[in-house]
Amino acid sequence: MAWPASRCVLLDPGVPDYMFSIDQTEQGWASIDLKKKRYQGCGRYGPLLAKSVKLYARLAEEHPALSRLAVCADKNIIRDIMAEELKKKQAFKVADLLIRAIEFDNVDEISGVTARVEVADKNLMVLSLSFVFTSSKLKHYLLYDAIHASMSMIPIPNWCCDIYLPSNPVPVRYGDEHALVLFAKDYPYKRGGRSTCIDLLYLWTSSLPPPPPREKMYPNPSGEPWHTRKPRFPKETPASFCHHVKFTSSSHAFWADLTKGVLCCRIKDLMDSFFVHFDFIELPPGCKSDALDDSDTGPAEMFRTMGCGTGDLIKFVSISFDDSVPEDDRR
Repeated sequence: MAWPASRCVLLDPGVPDYMFSIDQTEQGWASIDLKKKRYQGCGRYGPLLAKSVKLYARLAEEHPALSRLAVCADKNIIRDIMAEELKKKQAFKVADLLIRAIEFDNVDEISGVTARVEVADKNLMVLSLSFVFTSSKLKHYLLYDAIHASMSMIPIPNWCCDIYLPSNPVPVRYGDEHALVLFAKDYPYKRGGRSTCIDLLYLWTSSLPPPPPREKMYPNPSGEPWHTRKPRFPKETPASFCHHVKFTSSSHAFWADLTKGVLCCRIKDLMDSFFVHFDFIELPPGCKSDALDDSDTGPAEMFRTMGCGTGDLIKFVSISFDDSVPEDDRR
């Protein structure tokens, strides 16, 4: 029996393989009913990879913190893809998908897929996902839309850019559509004898077709199916900026450095314009801190967080370092 899409689920970020790691006699598990699956990227095998994925949930109504999510990949589909690619390899043909050295006969004895919840926001949940039989460089985002009971799978564009850490994307709703946004920089390339790289926004949206292929003279490979946007930062933007927290309101997207301030832009600009204007919002007076986010104090996220509350109100929470760390452990 498949469960209807739930509007709110609290999840452990670890997502095990349902067939390999979950006790099949454990009660409460059910497959998530997906009305639509789509895939962009990864060539001819994209639709098959999306078709192979199935999500399971165990909802603990009385104790939401015990709710769990699991994933599995159809071994028959995996076996068909592997068999076709191994035939090409034996015939010295160009592969459509890089296959890892896994014994074909043992594919049923190993976990077929691994995943992790990267972010969940406004009924959108994003998992990072990789198939054990493919190259370790080929990873995907799986976007689950609880409102429309749909799943989209997109390759993570790590072949064409350096994604700023943490690498979880910002999920965005724009009307009836949804999108993922990544802050990244192009791989360095030579210009005038010097190594150059630029900041870019990578945008995937369900409403736009993939971008056209880049010209061969372009210094970096195409990020298809991701579209690129060029951010325009205000002069007061700090020279170094960490992306500790990412969130959205009804009209804006935010990237917060919990020691310095917040970069924000309009969602409309992200969706409709190549050049995206950003504003910088400083932290409240007295909240800038160079003492956080180092090896002695630990990450800033241990002491601070930020997010959008009711309406477009931004809430910033800060716990005093001196009050939360034992005196003997302070510098």
